[in-house]
Amino acid sequence: MKRNEDYLSIIEDDNGAVINPPAEHSDDFSWDVLVVDDEKLVHDVTKLALRKEKIFGWPITLHHAYSGNEGLKMILGGQRFVVAFIDVVMETEDAGLKLVQEIRKRGYNDIRIILRTGQPGYAPELSVLTEYDINDYRVKTELTKTKLMSVLISAVRSFRQIDTINNARKGLELIINAASDLFQQQNIEKFSEGVLTQISSLLGEHTSGFVSISTNSDESDSHLQDYFVICGTGVFESCGGKNLSEIDDTQMKNHFSMSLTLNKQIITAEDGSLALYITSYKGGNAFIYIKSDYELSNDNISLLKLFGINISACFNNINLIQNLDAIAFTDIATGFPNFNALKKEISFVIEEKKHSVVLLLIHIDGLGKMLSLFGTKIFNQVANEIYLKLSEYLPLARIITRSARGDFAVLLNEKDFDRKKIEALRFFPLNVNQNELHLATTMASAQLHEEDLNPEDILQRAILTLIIGKAENRGHLTEYNDTIAATLKDRLNIQYHIRESFRNESSPIEVFLQPKFDISADKVVGAEALSRWKMNDTYVSPDIFIPIIEESGLSMILTEFVLKAISEWQKSRRQSEYPVIPVSVNLSMKDIPQQNFAIELLNQTDNLGLTPEMIEFEITENVIMYNPEQAIIELNQIKSAGYKIACDDFGKGYSSLSYLNRLPIDIIKIDRAFITPLLPENASRSIAATIIAMTASLGLENVAEGIETEEHHKALEVLGCNICQGFLYGKPVHIDSFNSVFCSGK
Repeated sequence: MKRNEDYLSIIEDDNGAVINPPAEHSDDFSWDVLVVDDEKLVHDVTKLALRKEKIFGWPITLHHAYSGNEGLKMILGGQRFVVAFIDVVMETEDAGLKLVQEIRKRGYNDIRIILRTGQPGYAPELSVLTEYDINDYRVKTELTKTKLMSVLISAVRSFRQIDTINNARKGLELIINAASDLFQQQNIEKFSEGVLTQISSLLGEHTSGFVSISTNSDESDSHLQDYFVICGTGVFESCGGKNLSEIDDTQMKNHFSMSLTLNKQIITAEDGSLALYITSYKGGNAFIYIKSDYELSNDNISLLKLFGINISACFNNINLIQNLDAIAFTDIATGFPNFNALKKEISFVIEEKKHSVVLLLIHIDGLGKMLSLFGTKIFNQVANEIYLKLSEYLPLARIITRSARGDFAVLLNEKDFDRKKIEALRFFPLNVNQNELHLATTMASAQLHEEDLNPEDILQRAILTLIIGKAENRGHLTEYNDTIAATLKDRLNIQYHIRESFRNESSPIEVFLQPKFDISADKVVGAEALSRWKMNDTYVSPDIFIPIIEESGLSMILTEFVLKAISEWQKSRRQSEYPVIPVSVNLSMKDIPQQNFAIELLNQTDNLGLTPEMIEFEITENVIMYNPEQAIIELNQIKSAGYKIACDDFGKGYSSLSYLNRLPIDIIKIDRAFITPLLPENASRSIAATIIAMTASLGLENVAEGIETEEHHKALEVLGCNICQGFLYGKPVHIDSFNSVFCSGK
């Protein structure tokens, strides 16, 4: 059957039936009919009867085979037959029936088969129709010219109906598969390529087209120059990047105008061209134009309309992903890139393997204090000014970002990393709201290694270098080196063992207690709980493992371990008739600002049977660095439950009197830094004296830490600070040994 399978126009037969023969090359079209019979006379008669006949306006082309085997070869040869007349008895008595079975077995289910026999009683008609997939069964003698045409017309009509259904099914399958593929795309370029590929599958290979995207979100005011071609195929293959006004195609421009004027999703023309206009709920509309080599059928247009609906949903999905992508990689408060964007850029460098880069971290000293003092608005203004200053000072930076903590990160190609220039960033003069600010920085840098597989590798080195820099080289640039590498290795080893111990051990932490003495009464009046942890049977300094626990998100679990140990200890004291003394428990400044922290903590104390007489809580003044407003809310809840709150290390951090006045504090612990220089003769002129006087005026209690000499003891007696803690009175001991060491006399 000589025809174009991709398109069939619509005509009507004499009975008004709708038939869809092809429009392209219609002069060459004919219905291909196969005659399989071993009698030459049958072939001649059939040829004579049908030589001038037409079905629905198109002629019939007969093809002849003289045996079942020859007929099968012709069918397998690639010619698509509409109808096959097959004789039952040929080289064997059932050759025709076997041919029918073989045709259907090989998947030729659309060809209409009319079985003919010259022996009326040879095969029962009902049995043959039931057992074999044939469409009609006739005796040769009854097939007159009229009956032959009647049977043939009926078979052709049946073939076309099945063909239409199959084409629609294939088109629907293509659309479903196309939508599935396109929905998986996450960028507009891949999406555009996919759209053109799928349309070519629907319409055939001989199509040209392009996908263009609007840069104007105002649909009511769109112009050709607002749409830029993302990708093209066929005659439009070289149009990528052009706007539509630059493309010399009058029909396309007419389609564009009609799409916008009529607000129609699909516009088709008789020349085989069509336009798909896709609107997006977030702007960024698309215009798709396709040129085909032949006029489009109603079936094709219906399929394309359905396809248009699907790709419209896919296009909106792309826009949604890109909007979410923008949010994920942008600091909402300031609008510049965030740490996710930094990781993405580092991943790109690792994958590209073309550049060696250096990651620079910049910590602005006092930025956290500024947040607590001036609030978020001024803080964001300062951060924005710093970002602009860095962008101006380091124009070759690949990316500049800010973390949630306020540290800035700059990724530079190694050739653009100028240490002397970077060192000049140690001081940051800024003008914010006509106020001149002089900020100091502490910086750290780390180079990307060849063996780095992901951004976390270089980030971890840089962050550790910054931590070490803030502790040992504040105000300067610290570069990652082998010493820091060893520290990092030790830190990672500790982090691994901590996680394993918390996962596998019932009591990974040992609790020690250090006594608090009332020096006026010479007796123990309290204790502070201190956590101790062993790795490979060796105690690790709390200054090392406590920050790692906090960073690992285990600090609340640590607090629970300590509270359980104190609960058991208080029960044993009560059974031994020891007086109740309060034990101080340190809270992590990273946990306190978390919403519902107080509720969770108080639930733990209630479940363990702990009361305000048994425990009190210690915080550091640095708690105001992290969401101070929420921290105050949480601490007030703890205070309302009757528990005392002590401020540890007072005077060392970022405290301000305004926040100190708002924090629900009962006790001020004077840091050892102010105790160490004390002597009886200089006590009254010391900072410790000022702190004691200030806290007394606020109605707060005092506890002095770090008392190690008799001079310290006597100086504090002079100052009237009675509650003291230090090695002079007792070192920390395991909680199980505390009573026997410090309370033997009860």
